[in-house]
Amino acid sequence: MNLSPKERLRVWLGSDASSAARILRSVISILVGDAAAEAVNTVVISRQALVLGPANFGALSAAQAFVDPFRAVAAFGLTLVAVTVAARRKGPDGALVRTLFALYAALSLVASTVAVAASYVAGRGGPTVLVASAAVSVFPVVALGAARLPAQYEQALHRLIALPLVIAIARLGLVELAIRTSNTALAHQWALNGAALFGLVATWLVIKRLYPLGDGGPSREVARDLLRLAWPIAVLDVTVTIYLKAAYILLEPYGPAAQGAYAAAERLAQPITGISAAIVASALPTVTRAAQSGDASELSRVYRQSILRAALVLVPALSIAAAVAPWVITRWAPQYTPATRPFQALLVGGLFMFLNQLSSMFIVGIGRVTALMVIAFANLAVYLALAIKLVPIYGATGSAIATTIMEAINCVMQLALVRSLVRSRTIEPR
Repeated sequence: MNLSPKERLRVWLGSDASSAARILRSVISILVGDAAAEAVNTVVISRQALVLGPANFGALSAAQAFVDPFRAVAAFGLTLVAVTVAARRKGPDGALVRTLFALYAALSLVASTVAVAASYVAGRGGPTVLVASAAVSVFPVVALGAARLPAQYEQALHRLIALPLVIAIARLGLVELAIRTSNTALAHQWALNGAALFGLVATWLVIKRLYPLGDGGPSREVARDLLRLAWPIAVLDVTVTIYLKAAYILLEPYGPAAQGAYAAAERLAQPITGISAAIVASALPTVTRAAQSGDASELSRVYRQSILRAALVLVPALSIAAAVAPWVITRWAPQYTPATRPFQALLVGGLFMFLNQLSSMFIVGIGRVTALMVIAFANLAVYLALAIKLVPIYGATGSAIATTIMEAINCVMQLALVRSLVRSRTIEPR
């Protein structure tokens, strides 16, 4: 049967073409908006790395990495479950959004305080004042999920397409101000804090104009519902963040320069993570609705098509990065040449990381967070077993290799779990 190009596109999108089209539009919008923002952010990171040098840039990155698990505690997995709760409430109303803000504020205060205390007592993460400054950014970063919830739920993130670029430009301006004043790791961290706060305020002001949320205030009932659903995801997120950031702790005995090389490699790989996050965030509402219906065949269809569509974006991006980034490092930042090998290793791991993000979203949508927690604990054990052996031999490259091998094993486990769950149709309507 001969089909027109339009009909073939409809078949490729599947029976629920409108839903798929929303996902594609949202993904494309995020990528377009983020592409310009990522270009500016790349300039920001490059400027920081070059003017601070490997040692100071490594110290800044190590402090941020130390705070990241505590930031995951403050986030508490609420962004994911907020979409589910919003679906139950027929949309993200004022009570839900403001309850999220209240929870993020309380959790951020506790997590930031514990982070600073842990750094001081354990003597890890670098100077305590630098860790404390990094902890200040916890609330504005995690609360961005509450501010964006209405647009995310409606799969209308394209309405915020200009915001990432505006925030990135503000970040660049503040970092340039830090460079021209004291040019220390501490000054750079406060510049990033200011940009994070600006991003939260700007996003919230735009959302309030686009989505009338009503007068509902924070609700204890909504808070209990969110926390009850979110705690397994919080445990999962904290565990994942620990094994993704443990490299900085393991590299600490080898000095800030080694941490700086790993930081440069990790930051170069961030655009790949950004693409993955865009696809996952855009598909989440559709996955949630499919999970609520309990339709295993529909969920399986969405899963397959999400992977196929993502491959069209991710594979070219990985190929370009593999060809260009090492040359850029050698040509423009020779002091970071030791970051080339770790970057190449993390780039291979980037593909597995994306598949794992996508699989995790589907497993959460199916309602098997506990199984995902078991996998996360296994990942942590695998990473530590590998890194403890490889880091003393290969330094930053060893840590990157350990991460990539761990993500590959993680990918196999998650794909097997998704296949098993869909085949057995063990889906819990959410």
